[in-house]
Amino acid sequence: MLEHSDNRQAIHSLDALSGALFDLMQEDSFEKITITQICQTAQISRRTFYRHCSRKLDLVDYLIQNHIRELLDSVDFTCTDAALLYRNFFQYWKDHSALLTTLFRHHLFSHFSQTFTKCCTQWMKDSLMLDMLENRTNQDSLRLFYNSFLIGGLCHVLEPWTAENFKTSVHDLTYVLVTLAPKT
Repeated sequence: MLEHSDNRQAIHSLDALSGALFDLMQEDSFEKITITQICQTAQISRRTFYRHCSRKLDLVDYLIQNHIRELLDSVDFTCTDAALLYRNFFQYWKDHSALLTTLFRHHLFSHFSQTFTKCCTQWMKDSLMLDMLENRTNQDSLRLFYNSFLIGGLCHVLEPWTAENFKTSVHDLTYVLVTLAPKT
């Protein structure tokens, strides 16, 4: 997984390269796209590519991580309104459905799930809605299990939603998840 960089030149290069890969994926299969094609489309040298990446899948990671970072930056982690959190989550991905659709079409959704899980686990050390864990001696373990359940569940809802081309409304998805959520 690529680490986030504050280096403006690195960000510019990675943005250009990942954008080029995304554009090429609209026309050709991920497997057939070469690093040379990506570099030519991005107008970036192969040397620059290899300065930042070891494989083209690193650019997929970069795309996914940027979206996840943007999504998580918009989350109020003190919010306890599950319906609002779910609605915002699904609306974000509906608004950015092109990424999910492209990854799904190229059989990269399991990679999305792995990257999503890693990124969210790092960001959610102090998780949402964990008042129920107060006064427990094993809070850290319980937090890990809760976060795994939440992240895995959300991620696994995205895949069939993408497969159905986002036909189920954000409202209906939110309703189902709030209805299924355990009551404390």
